[in-house]
Amino acid sequence: MSTTETPSSSFPSSNATALSSIDNPRNPYYLNNGDNPGISLVTEKLIGENFHTWQRSMTRALSAKNKLGFVNGSISQPIDPLDPLFDIWTRCNDLVLSWLTNCMSKEIYASVIYAVTAKEIWDELRDRYSDSDGPRVFHLKQAICSLKQDQLPVSTYYTRLKALWDEFSNYRPIPNCTCGANCTCGLYKILTDYQHKDYVLSFLMGLNESFLQVRGQILLMQPLPPMNKVFFMIQQDEKQRGQGILPLPTVESTTLISRSDNAFIPNNAFLSNSSTANNPNAFFSRMENGKQYQYGRKDKPTCTHCGYKGHTAEKCYKLHGYPPGFHSKNRTAVDTGGKSDL
Repeated sequence: MSTTETPSSSFPSSNATALSSIDNPRNPYYLNNGDNPGISLVTEKLIGENFHTWQRSMTRALSAKNKLGFVNGSISQPIDPLDPLFDIWTRCNDLVLSWLTNCMSKEIYASVIYAVTAKEIWDELRDRYSDSDGPRVFHLKQAICSLKQDQLPVSTYYTRLKALWDEFSNYRPIPNCTCGANCTCGLYKILTDYQHKDYVLSFLMGLNESFLQVRGQILLMQPLPPMNKVFFMIQQDEKQRGQGILPLPTVESTTLISRSDNAFIPNNAFLSNSSTANNPNAFFSRMENGKQYQYGRKDKPTCTHCGYKGHTAEKCYKLHGYPPGFHSKNRTAVDTGGKSDL
């Protein structure tokens, strides 16, 4: 009696296992209600020159979705269309492919629209944008060396430097030691220390000269503190100077204040008089005189009747008569008939 072989018996046992646990969230073929082809896994769209940062963000997002195997090739397409996983794999592949194209510019999207698998797009983008690392590394190194704080707050300056340094380190990673688990050469630690020193020195070199003192203290530390500690020390110094601990006045500002004070006093008369130091009242008296000198006296009124200054027509003696007992050096007695100026 002959037996009939079921179609599933010709497929690998691993496929049967994956099919049986498809509802398990740990299964890469598992899809929840939020996994739809219209979402964008990352906020930054691929425009070409940002491929490395985009690739890093997309790798993390796909790993969180447990779909990284569809772009790195670890989850391959079933060969036989009759394989129970063939349709499931196709569905997951199309979903990942949509996630990739949703995070591209229109120009790049048009160049990969006819790709069949997500791995095909992933490999093509990597070959297209990651082969020319030399110019990008050059520009990153140049930007790190030329970056200065200037008018930026310390936190903003540090953030910009860290972004450049992290991308540069991504292009130039430290090689792993070949000694294995029982490493005796310590090469990795030595190279890591060198990279850390370069990072700290680049940060300190771009600071303003107002941090000269605290920068010198950091450079004298052996070994150099971690970058986070260096940033904390610099930021604390910035906050202390911004909370009322004012710098000493400069020579120019002191001279300006001195000139402003002495402008009230003609010829600095009170400074040259030794009695001022012994008599405080003399100082204030001279200050009052100086103010009078600065602002000057009011113009004297002119009489419209006699033309003399110092009185008005309402008080003119020539018009209204002299008061009894009035005597003037320019006026003879009225009884003698002499002329008077008033």
